[in-house]
Amino acid sequence: HFGDFNSPEYREHFPERFSRFLSLGEVNNAVFDLVKKDGSVMTTSFTCRVIYDDAGRFQHTNCSFIDISEQKRAEEALRGSEERYRLVFENVPLGIMHFDQTGTITDLNNKFSEIIGAPKDKIIDFNMPRQLIDERMREAVAASLEGQTGYYEGDYLSVIGGKKTPVRGFFQRIVSENGEFLGGVSIFEDITERKRAEEALEKRLIALSRPLDDPEAIDFDELFNMEDIQHLQDLFAKATGVASIITNPDGTPITKPSNFCRLCIDIIRQMELGIKNCYCSDATIGRHHPEGPIVQPCLSGGLWDAGASITVGGKHIANWLIGQVRNEAQTEENMREYARKIGANEEEFIEAFYEVTTMPESQFKQVADALFALANQLSAIAYQNVQQVRFITERKKAEEERKKLAAQLIQAQKMEAIGTLAGGIAHDFNNILTAIIGYTELVQDELEEGTPISNYQQEVLKAAERARDLVKQILAFSRQDKQELKPIQITPIIKDTLKFLRSSLPTTIDIRGHLASDTGIVLANPTQIHQVLMNLGTNAAHAMREKGGILGVGLEKIDLQADNLGRYPHLSFGPYLRLTVSDTGHGMDQEMVARIFEPFFTTKNQGEGTGMGLAVVHGIVKSYGGEIKVYSEPGKGTTFQVLLPSFRWRSRIGQHAQNFNHR
Repeated sequence: HFGDFNSPEYREHFPERFSRFLSLGEVNNAVFDLVKKDGSVMTTSFTCRVIYDDAGRFQHTNCSFIDISEQKRAEEALRGSEERYRLVFENVPLGIMHFDQTGTITDLNNKFSEIIGAPKDKIIDFNMPRQLIDERMREAVAASLEGQTGYYEGDYLSVIGGKKTPVRGFFQRIVSENGEFLGGVSIFEDITERKRAEEALEKRLIALSRPLDDPEAIDFDELFNMEDIQHLQDLFAKATGVASIITNPDGTPITKPSNFCRLCIDIIRQMELGIKNCYCSDATIGRHHPEGPIVQPCLSGGLWDAGASITVGGKHIANWLIGQVRNEAQTEENMREYARKIGANEEEFIEAFYEVTTMPESQFKQVADALFALANQLSAIAYQNVQQVRFITERKKAEEERKKLAAQLIQAQKMEAIGTLAGGIAHDFNNILTAIIGYTELVQDELEEGTPISNYQQEVLKAAERARDLVKQILAFSRQDKQELKPIQITPIIKDTLKFLRSSLPTTIDIRGHLASDTGIVLANPTQIHQVLMNLGTNAAHAMREKGGILGVGLEKIDLQADNLGRYPHLSFGPYLRLTVSDTGHGMDQEMVARIFEPFFTTKNQGEGTGMGLAVVHGIVKSYGGEIKVYSEPGKGTTFQVLLPSFRWRSRIGQHAQNFNHR
């Protein structure tokens, strides 16, 4: 009988199910278990149809069975694997999400929803390339869609929830075994706590490097890990049986109270006058007293207290206070009087008073001595922390200064090498140009004016003369061109040049001059001073030609001394004239700033400049024994500073040099 092949749990229901089958006439792909001859169970997919004769009477059934035991086991294993994956997916402390080939989010876990700050149903179908606010994150997504790994660290900010969360993570493309692009996965770690720790550490380092006599002195919590201090305070209070707290010098709490009695914490400190008296007492008992701990009755409730100051470099930064013990010196009458004074319930006050720990005065003084030793140890540790941070800070500053000076030296050597090379080439090229110009002029004299050949010769002559002007600029950069120098007042030259600039620059650029009336004399060439300001002004105007802006020109006297000479390592101390040219244009990155004085280097479009303007300025300033500096950041404009030595100062240096050589 077919029912005998059914598994035991199905066998008793077979008659009922068979009758239902006969009434339906067929069943397709029904899954159930059959018992094999050897007693093992086989899962089958069962399809069966009822066959009737012409009169509609039941004849038999045609049935087929497919053994799907392996398929069922595989499905169960896959289902178990998916359940395990989903369990990990939902509970891992990382934000995970899947996206398709277009960058649209298709699945995500709870942590990712928490990072975004929005429920899952609002995040599904969100297209990252189109809707992410952060440009760097869009680039990371795009990189993953192109087959690369897109890394990102920063604030995750989207239009979904608007929540700003510091994260670190990556976007990774996923492909099938046959290379089909399936989409990608992204894993994010919330680094909020790490950022907070970094900011706290930075704040602590800044605080520890401040001078100890700074009005905004170092705070106690900037010197220690407060969790460790709280644990130490709690252990001390538990071991000695006294109450304990660390406060600021004015008595306001820093740590949480340890082992405080009900009288103080729940009654006295809950009254306005009581808490005020407590702070006053804490400040008094915890005052700096290097000879030993201060032991006396509390100025608030009259219980016995003791205090020791914590210092750093001789500066009082905190009080460590213990106490809230009583002996025969505190009478009930005194306690009742104080309860009435602060407005507390008298009976409750006395009841709590008798709960206070009793301790002989000699024992309490021993505890106070231990406190004093511990506070001194904290003071020593605090000072060591400060000294260590300052040592690290100074070493870091020195290393940064060393790198800065090394970079300046390399730049100076590079510019010197370029100048020497350019000068040598320019002299040879100038000799060639002299011949070209001379012979061209001779040929021009032999030709009839107005003929095509004469016109061609004229163009050759113009090109050669332009090349000669370029050679002059190269020689000025390399400081190998002889120029007549004389003592001059450059303020009038600057004023005349500004008038010329005003007429040549667009009205969208506002020129603002700040010229000191008496700037002294420099040894220079007037034409070259005009050339310096024209080149710097034109360069600044070019940076502002799209949106306009402010061109600032300043001239002032400065005196380089030991404290500010570090900014100009190639100059000697003494008086100088400082010409400042600034703009509010698009600015430059540091890579561009490093190359700005190189000849033929330009940020302008092709045909708009030779790249020699700033190189010539550099050569002129260096030939005067001066220095030129540039400061710029993208989007924040650019400032050039030209320092020229005062003529009198330069004369004194020359005289000293002659005297030295003579000796």
